[in-house]
Amino acid sequence: MKYNFPIAITTALLLTGCATTQPKKIENIGQFANGDGYKQYMNETLGKNNKDVSIIAEKPNEFIFEARTKAESTNMRFGEDVYNVIDNAREYCSNIGGIFIYGDQSIKELHSLKADPFSAFSYVSMLNDMKKQGKGLYSGFLKCEAPNQRGFKIDYMVSDIEVDMWKGVGTPVTYMRDYSRYYHVTQDKPQSLGYVGAEFKGKALMQVFGKNSGDLYTRHAADYKNKMKAYKMCVANGGIAYVSNSLTSNGKVNINEYLFDKMAYLHEKYTKPNVMRNIPIFLDYSETLWCESPNDAFTVKTSNKKVYIEQGVSSQLKNMPVGAFKVPGDKDEKSVKETTYKKVKVPSVIKGLANYTLSTKSDTIKSVGQISYKTSFNGIEPDGCEYASVTKVDPFDSQTYNFKKCGNNIISLGQTGVEDLTDEAKEQFKRNMNQFENTCKLQNYARMEANEFVMKCFKNPLSNNYKIIIMKNGKLVKQMAH
Repeated sequence: MKYNFPIAITTALLLTGCATTQPKKIENIGQFANGDGYKQYMNETLGKNNKDVSIIAEKPNEFIFEARTKAESTNMRFGEDVYNVIDNAREYCSNIGGIFIYGDQSIKELHSLKADPFSAFSYVSMLNDMKKQGKGLYSGFLKCEAPNQRGFKIDYMVSDIEVDMWKGVGTPVTYMRDYSRYYHVTQDKPQSLGYVGAEFKGKALMQVFGKNSGDLYTRHAADYKNKMKAYKMCVANGGIAYVSNSLTSNGKVNINEYLFDKMAYLHEKYTKPNVMRNIPIFLDYSETLWCESPNDAFTVKTSNKKVYIEQGVSSQLKNMPVGAFKVPGDKDEKSVKETTYKKVKVPSVIKGLANYTLSTKSDTIKSVGQISYKTSFNGIEPDGCEYASVTKVDPFDSQTYNFKKCGNNIISLGQTGVEDLTDEAKEQFKRNMNQFENTCKLQNYARMEANEFVMKCFKNPLSNNYKIIIMKNGKLVKQMAH
């Protein structure tokens, strides 16, 4: 694969050649190597020096840590935060005598981002190391092979979690955003627990929040941050934190387990580097979190997009049956296969209109008596094929036929069945709509994903007219004029 280097990196290469930097020596390496290894080192270096990096879930042999990026322009995505995580792991691995391996995901991710001009030399050095090593040695993010069960792996990373976006200052208008990356780590040797929320240990609920019971938070960023803060405070003080929402089948699930299950699902679902989206961890609607603790039990309720924090836990919540994390869309899989993909004969008039729409890359309308045919060119998908739909409307019914063109071949995808957006997909689309619309205004096109659904916006560059469509598995689910 050929990579395009940003100007700052190219300049640094010309000035430095193929320079590389060596990881610094850790004077007190023994306390980490003989303690909790990389987990302890990462927590006391990255975590201690940056309040936006913290361990959020843990098991004896694995943990998840969050690194939150602040005030990043939507037009310029820098790789400094990713670089810091890789460099920190490489540094520790080198000091314990391990063999450090860049994973394919970290190589792709770092190449997809830009270097901060102030750290371009170090960035280039790491890119040189990656080039020298090559891809294919490890499919995950990174790995350290070390003796005496001291090795570890960052199995994978998921980006664009819980995005908070706002309008910047100046002209032209720019948009800024905060978002998180979650890293899943496994270690060869079991480690001690108790890292989650250690900064809140010994503190009472109102010390942490500084507000009275019943106060509410309405801005989404505060919603996510306060829920995470409440969860950490609970477990740090000996409590068990639970969540109940549609993803837990409305049963109660330990949040520590919920985060591991959610992370595994996100890893399977979102694999492309540097693709802007907005992935929620918690849900903004009809959701309850609570802390069962003999010392400071409390409840965090979400209702009508408002978050309430109350002291105490009801017996109803305590006695709620245990649930399990449910992959969004699982319950519909059988019915989708039986109804959505039912094969039907495609009338010749519809085939002709699909061919015309794919050839001209434009929409058209054709009427025959009381029957009308409306076509939609749905753009190109990641498989490189062009997609289009033809909707037949008569006085009693409507059917949508879907097609894709790969090379010179036009393939029928069948009719669209009953496709309802999942609650999580609705929430993701709603939360990211401002960024989506602004991107469409600036670039005449925008695309975002939410689980198995894709929303696209096409703007007519000669007018202020928009077309917004929602697709699932290449089929048109909904179309809106804007």
